[in-house]
Amino acid sequence: MILVGFIKEYDPIAEAVALDELINNPLDIGNDIEKIITYLSGGELICGLMGYFIDFKTNEPIAPMGYYTDGIWVWPSYITYYLRKYPYMSIDLDFISHVKSNNFKMSIDKNFENQKNIFEEELIKRLSPESNVYDTRDIDYDAIRGISKKKSPWITVLKRYFGRN
Repeated sequence: MILVGFIKEYDPIAEAVALDELINNPLDIGNDIEKIITYLSGGELICGLMGYFIDFKTNEPIAPMGYYTDGIWVWPSYITYYLRKYPYMSIDLDFISHVKSNNFKMSIDKNFENQKNIFEEELIKRLSPESNVYDTRDIDYDAIRGISKKKSPWITVLKRYFGRN
């Protein structure tokens, strides 16, 4: 399982990159951007959560919270939104090569269903606050829309996804 398209503002994990860094290091993939977006849109859902990703700059809803795969790479649902909004934003070149080598056709191995649970468990482990590489001790829990002052992993997740103003 290889992660691609994770943005630090949404998923603060080691593999994620800040949105401004992705935008400010453009990658010209020419006319292939729509094919790549189509490829990403055809992925297999491996983990869905209640709620929506919100554009943290405009507060507009982006997509339901979900993570998709082609059986090798895993990406968040918000990546297609940002590729449409910033078609020259940087994206992993190995991923682009992989998509091109598949002629931009989504093809998930029929035996993937047996591995789907493994992918889901690994992804949840990577995204969980306990494995988060960032220090969450300085979060102002009083500012979390009246949820709770108790410091728990779920409060950290709620802060990460809903606590932006």
